[in-house]
Amino acid sequence: MDFTTFIRAVDSMEGYHGTIGVMGGEPTLHPEFERFTRYLHAHLPKGVRKEKLSLTRPQKDFIESVLLENKINSEVYQYETGARETVAGAGLWSAMVPTYKKYYELIQDVFKMQAVNDHGNTMYHSPILISRKDLGIPDEQWLEIRDHCWAQDIWSASITPKGAFFCEIAGALDMLFDGPGGWPIEKGWWKRTPEQFGDQLRWCEYCGIAIETYTRDANDWIDDVSESMYKKLEEIGSPKLKKPGRINLVRMKDGIIDQESKVGVKEIRKELFYDSFASRFDGKKSVLFPERFDTVVVLEHNQKIGEIEKWIKEQGRQFKKIFFITDSEYIYRELQKLYIENQQIHVLKSHKIWGNSFAYAIRHCHDFQPIWYFSDLLYLKEEFYEDIRNSVINPGTLHYINLEKHSSDILETDSNSGCIAMYHKEAEALKEAGIDFISNAAGFDEILKIWNPEKIIKMSFEMIEDTSVMRIQNDKVYAVYGAGKTGYSALQQIRESNSKAIFFVDTDSKKWGKYIEGIPVAAPQELVTRRKEFSQVVIASTYFKEIKEKLESLGFTSDDYVIYE
Repeated sequence: MDFTTFIRAVDSMEGYHGTIGVMGGEPTLHPEFERFTRYLHAHLPKGVRKEKLSLTRPQKDFIESVLLENKINSEVYQYETGARETVAGAGLWSAMVPTYKKYYELIQDVFKMQAVNDHGNTMYHSPILISRKDLGIPDEQWLEIRDHCWAQDIWSASITPKGAFFCEIAGALDMLFDGPGGWPIEKGWWKRTPEQFGDQLRWCEYCGIAIETYTRDANDWIDDVSESMYKKLEEIGSPKLKKPGRINLVRMKDGIIDQESKVGVKEIRKELFYDSFASRFDGKKSVLFPERFDTVVVLEHNQKIGEIEKWIKEQGRQFKKIFFITDSEYIYRELQKLYIENQQIHVLKSHKIWGNSFAYAIRHCHDFQPIWYFSDLLYLKEEFYEDIRNSVINPGTLHYINLEKHSSDILETDSNSGCIAMYHKEAEALKEAGIDFISNAAGFDEILKIWNPEKIIKMSFEMIEDTSVMRIQNDKVYAVYGAGKTGYSALQQIRESNSKAIFFVDTDSKKWGKYIEGIPVAAPQELVTRRKEFSQVVIASTYFKEIKEKLESLGFTSDDYVIYE
């Protein structure tokens, strides 16, 4: 999609209350992703545009933090067709490839909802390219199936470079098979009702997602294709047909799929195509974690060479590149002699302007990786480095501590002088300041001044955010807020975790006094009366925001509840 079409797409959504999502393919791969994202953010109305920063801290449990952010921004909105949970604002669908990491700061600043999935774990999908005609489904039965398509109920309408579509699958099929395109991209196109879908319903004939066939793990990278759809792929010269093992030709007789065509598949699953939100992220393989550290170390004028060698021996293994900045001609010469053949150690002579050497170091540090800054030979604890390695870090955040003003829990030995910082050279603050400003800076204090104060985090063990505590834990006693289907499902998870639910609460007075599998349902006030009997409240409802506010009014804090997804 070009930028002109994107502008028309965003402008056409004026008046819409819900998520305006950017998806692909992989949207962060688009060469103008940053331009698109900034335009979308600037043209969302106040109240819908994201204003509060999120995920600025290192995230120990990234996917749980994304889920929590989605929940915090969600609401139950009353549409003409009924109440539905939504996030009003910008949304992003991404596989968290390296370009997601590149734009991480921008993404967290703009998108209120993220449907992220790195496809590192099992993800079930129904086959799309299975035609109902190949299965012999008669028209009358088909219309009933089509008009109750679960994907149409919970997925979204879509805009492609060829126009607007009632369904994202219809838009994708139109692109794949070079269809006639969609409706004009103009204000109000999204107000159409099913009676107005017209010719676009032709794409439903190509789509099998509403048909209860089976599901396959998306990570198999296999497309299940019925015979008529296989012929259509041949007609367009689909390159996937030339890749061995990527297409499974589904053969059938009298509307029954041959068992040989169902090798490796699973039972039918509809909207729940993953086991949990957390399963959308494989923390062991993700590119979002730091691969290496570089560092810049400012040496005292009279620093002893032996002290520098000791620091390299004990701390140097943490870093891929080390840049020493010194104003001492003697230290410069001695280190050059010692490490002239060493690819890890780089010695920079600082003349009158500190910023020249600092800017040089930034330019030569690795891209998209944390850079540490030490204003002295300071020793950090091994476990702190390890915690940072196991966290997803926002490149726009400056993690900083001034040791003259604050004590620190990350040092091997206490120090009351100097400072420590961790940052990325891709940070918006550094890019906006420009290399000329950095080169002329007199010291790190001037770098501090260009940073958004809300993106400066005091460096400590506590700065690392662990939202995994927001999940149901083992061996706990809970009260459950929400006595509906979601509450029932939460109860099953609580029991599977060897924990216990002692009562439910619900705002619906008609449920009070009733039981769910032998567990009583009470009014929310019961949470206060029986507070000492349970450790936390499980929020098990789409009305997350309302329940959160109710709990706060009863004196509960964020430490007192967990979320059932």
